[in-house]
Amino acid sequence: MADVRKRMFLGLLLSTLFWSSGYAAELVDPMKPVQHQAVAKHRPAAEAADRVDTTGWRLSAVLCSGERAVAVINGQPMLVGETLDGYELIAIETDKAELRNGKKKLVLQRAGSGLKKNIR
Repeated sequence: MADVRKRMFLGLLLSTLFWSSGYAAELVDPMKPVQHQAVAKHRPAAEAADRVDTTGWRLSAVLCSGERAVAVINGQPMLVGETLDGYELIAIETDKAELRNGKKKLVLQRAGSGLKKNIR
């Protein structure tokens, strides 16, 4: 009887170890900062080549409501369709703004707390 208990315990222990090691490999740290370079690795080469260095550009605020969205870029409030330094604002989301000048594309990420709030 003791031998059966030892075997059951050992089997349970081994199965738990194998199960937990496979499960732990799938876990992702939710507090790990977003790595923008990691996202760039998954982008197609043609799209990555069209992106422009965003040094000198700053997205300081975004306001999204049901009817419209406003992005404050380099201190200037902008609506979709307006231009700044030859770049047309083509999209505004709660955490980013996209601008285009021909084939060149700027994607500005909003710096800050990471909290997002949609106003409806």
